[in-house]
Amino acid sequence: MLMDIQLKGDMDGIALCQKIKAISDIPVVYLTAFSDASFLDRISSQPYEGYLLKPFTLDELRSALHLAINSREKKKGKLEKNVITIKDKGFTIPISLNDILFFQADGLYTKIQTKTKSYVVRDILKDMVDDLPISKFVRVHKSFVVNHREISSFNSKELHIKEFVIPIRRGFFKEIRNLVKENS
Repeated sequence: MLMDIQLKGDMDGIALCQKIKAISDIPVVYLTAFSDASFLDRISSQPYEGYLLKPFTLDELRSALHLAINSREKKKGKLEKNVITIKDKGFTIPISLNDILFFQADGLYTKIQTKTKSYVVRDILKDMVDDLPISKFVRVHKSFVVNHREISSFNSKELHIKEFVIPIRRGFFKEIRNLVKENS
């Protein structure tokens, strides 16, 4: 999907993409004439495969689409994995995705909270969750990606997983409600 960030009406392209991706996991390449930090921050908190600054050439468009499609194909191959491997105090540790409650961004680090232990990995959240299966994990906030099968309760501002309270970013409530209904 090619999505311009500036759209007429109440919703911009980033918000529209978020709604579309809640229904269908389609590759996204954003188009915009703007490159200020506020747009880039909003885009970076969403899954996407490319970004083109207008004006762009036909070759740049072809390249962005080619990379987006290849990225999606690589992700499809990785969606079947059930374990991530991390380094902790010099040891390589396999962690079952079923044991992970949530991921939390902390600058250049990511906290991985499992059912029994917490790990801190020197990797940004976006890179940690790029390979995760969308059938289990969902971004609910700029700093949180949760295992939606572990949600015990939620409202429009926060959700609960075990004893943890996690904030919900505006606009994610409906998606979470739909995911929880599907799992019931």
